[in-house]
Amino acid sequence: MNKQRHLTKTVRMHLWLLSSLLVIVLGYLWVDTEIKQADRNGLKIREMFLGQQKEILQNDVEHAAAHIAYMRGQLEKRVQIEVKARTEEAYETALYLYEQHKATKSLLEIGQIIHDALYAASWDDGRGYYFAEDMQGNELVNRNNPELEGTNIIDVQDKVGTYIMREILAVARSEQQEGFCTYFWNKPEDPGVLIRKISYVKYFEPLDWVIGNGVYIDDEEEEIKKEVLDWLEESKDLFVSYLFVGTVEGDILSGPGKGENMWDVTDSNGFKVVQALVQKALDGGGFVKYVMPKLEGERPAPKLSYATLIPDWQWYMGTGVYIDYIENEILEEQKASSEVVKKIIIQVVLVLCCFLFLSLLLSWALTAKMKKNLDLFLEFFNKSASEELIIPADKVNFLEFQSLALTANQMARDRQRAWDNLSAEQERLAVTLESIGDGVMTTDTDGRVVLLNRVAEALTGWTKEAAAGKPSTEVFHIVNEKTGKKCQSPIQLVLESGKIVGFANPTALIAKNGTIRSIADSAAPIRDRDGNVIGVVLVFQDVTNERKMENELLKIRKLESVGVLAGGIAHDFNNILSAILGNVELAAYRIAEEDVGTATLLSDAKKATRRATKLTSQLLTFSKGGDPVKEETSLASLITESAGFVLHGSKVVCDYSFPEDLWNVDVDSGQIGQVVQNIIINAKQAMPEGGTIFIECSNVYDVVEEKLLNVTMGDYVCVRIQDSGTGISKEIIDKVFDPYFTTKQGGSGLGLAICHSIVNKHSGYLTVNSIADKGSIFTLYLPAMHFTKENRAEKAEEKLKPAEAVRVMVMDDEKMLLDVAKAQLSVLGHEPVLVSDGAEAISVYKEMKALGTPVDIVIMDLTIPGGMGGQEAAERLLQIDPGAKIIVSSGYSNDPIMAEYKKYGFCCAIAKPFDLKELGDAIAASC
Repeated sequence: MNKQRHLTKTVRMHLWLLSSLLVIVLGYLWVDTEIKQADRNGLKIREMFLGQQKEILQNDVEHAAAHIAYMRGQLEKRVQIEVKARTEEAYETALYLYEQHKATKSLLEIGQIIHDALYAASWDDGRGYYFAEDMQGNELVNRNNPELEGTNIIDVQDKVGTYIMREILAVARSEQQEGFCTYFWNKPEDPGVLIRKISYVKYFEPLDWVIGNGVYIDDEEEEIKKEVLDWLEESKDLFVSYLFVGTVEGDILSGPGKGENMWDVTDSNGFKVVQALVQKALDGGGFVKYVMPKLEGERPAPKLSYATLIPDWQWYMGTGVYIDYIENEILEEQKASSEVVKKIIIQVVLVLCCFLFLSLLLSWALTAKMKKNLDLFLEFFNKSASEELIIPADKVNFLEFQSLALTANQMARDRQRAWDNLSAEQERLAVTLESIGDGVMTTDTDGRVVLLNRVAEALTGWTKEAAAGKPSTEVFHIVNEKTGKKCQSPIQLVLESGKIVGFANPTALIAKNGTIRSIADSAAPIRDRDGNVIGVVLVFQDVTNERKMENELLKIRKLESVGVLAGGIAHDFNNILSAILGNVELAAYRIAEEDVGTATLLSDAKKATRRATKLTSQLLTFSKGGDPVKEETSLASLITESAGFVLHGSKVVCDYSFPEDLWNVDVDSGQIGQVVQNIIINAKQAMPEGGTIFIECSNVYDVVEEKLLNVTMGDYVCVRIQDSGTGISKEIIDKVFDPYFTTKQGGSGLGLAICHSIVNKHSGYLTVNSIADKGSIFTLYLPAMHFTKENRAEKAEEKLKPAEAVRVMVMDDEKMLLDVAKAQLSVLGHEPVLVSDGAEAISVYKEMKALGTPVDIVIMDLTIPGGMGGQEAAERLLQIDPGAKIIVSSGYSNDPIMAEYKKYGFCCAIAKPFDLKELGDAIAASC
């Protein structure tokens, strides 16, 4: 049988080789004669075709070059049109705001409104912005260089010596009061480089301002380059072939290899194509022959191209055609020869088919009997997996197959015994795995799932039947919990190392239905009795709740650490503001009638100082001294006022839902109002096209939730604020309450962190949920108050009568603040006594009392570094003189002692910084 089998292969092989050799030899002799004649005719056709193609290529390139020259010639005209239109828009905006507010607001207030509107506008990724100056050369609006605002730049020159502001003012003072200016100015993204810029300015008479904007010439030139490249892409049908463009350094801008540097790219012959095209372009234009390099969408065939130079941009541009198409033209001219060649080839193929057919008949006869025997074995192996099957020995025709059949039958009997033992063992294993409380998954050495237990099915979302045979990475899909990036499969690590592998923390499991859970535990190899790895067992458990609690505790610790720093900064800053405010007010008092203009400026400085105190208020929210000063408050009124203030003038509206029996809350209305405003501001920014914010309040009884770590069981008022904006992605939602985390350009990252700190200090809780592109929901829990205050009618502010002249002792460690206090008390008509710490205050107080010139009122700073502070000094002073009148003062305006000063023996409290009126009122209230 072996000889017959080898003979069949030998005969079949020789028949095929003989038939193929005969056909090849005869075909070669016939075809060679015709091909030589066709080649002679093709030379003449090729020369004619190349001449025509060269003319077409050169015309296409020169036509495109002329169009590019025309587009570049429009550069400055386009810039002028754009900047003029932008300035007209700014002028109309300013005029509209002026007309809207001129009857109700001062010119200074209107100017601030127009400043904010122009400052907020930008375009072209921040490179486009408005600027405004007054006619004296003072910079009023400059988004690019905000540090220039408020400064006089009349003498600022650009790098070529142009006095920029003088040029602008000259245009504004011209008869037209508007026009173009050209100068050099820095870009927002590169402040150290000055770029030529064209601006259009216009005089705004109501405020005596000049308003304008400008465009950087190189930005517009880059835009024209982009338009040129887009035009080349869109105009392919106008030319015989696509046009390619690149820089003389080899960077491809359009055509094959776009975006790459092909300076050193060679064709199949080692010819550097791009270098040759650039050289021809630099020489004034010319033709290059080469083989097209292997690029996507291009076939590596001979090509002819013409290239020329775009000198202003240092580009080379060209086009080309495949010259292998000449052969097609040649074939058309040699149709007769081609037909002969085709007939010869057909004849050769027919002869070959005849020989092959005969060889197939012979081989079929030899293999027919072998197939019958092989079919017996095929049936055996197909059915033996599911049933016990024996090969009949009397149906086997060949001796070689007889011994093979006996071996196969013995193997079938052994396999059945092993299968019975395995079934029993698998049943015991299944019962054990189903009893384990952790998820268990086993795989084979290819990483495909073999088995899941009940817990693993619940965590992965896959049934054991559906998961069987699937790649483990598909069933057990894990990612880094913080970054969302796919983690390396622990199963693959075990298969590679043969060792036990623990999960990288933090790890999240994404179930089949999309549910995400935090998991922990490990994977280990499964070995046979010889120590060989035959699979992997993976054990994992759900630790989602534990991870959430850890993250929440970490978030609270972060806020506490920031608070330590914030409190110190706020205290020092308030001391500085006290000195500034006091000196400004004293200066204004002394020159109020002598110099009205200077007095006005000092009044503005006082207002600015007051605004600066808001920053310290935000910083104190993080500090231990930033505890809220609570009072019973109606949340409905507080929310309505806060939201209305933030959304005034915007396209966003609120839809309120407040039950009539809504409980009041014991809160600091200023701080909770800040929480509502920050959340509303974020919602408004998430809906730039406008929309509705849904605000719903409800009474919640007996809140008991494990996730609310810092709240106790009881009744709460729940505030739910929902927008329909862009939402917050799952990658960053856990970071939104972190200090200094922001996704907005120019954002401080303190808004939501402050909200979180405020709510914590009110014994409340703040959560956020979001779906990307669908919106966010902020939920706020605040402890409820069930009783109602009596006599809620608003009382008119009681004005204190000025106090008679008294002797006032001021205790502060800052000499500058003591000097200011001395001057303030003198202006108010009181006699000042100055001391630097608590020990000196007690000593001077006793001494003056003994001399018969007692101190009437003492003003004490709470914090004296290195000395006795206000609290301790007040306790000792009251022991000496229980009738002493003591006013507490501190830069920690939200200190608990400031909020409950009477509890600590003080008769009044005054927060730094304070002005003359506040100081006078405090003294009058203490008399």
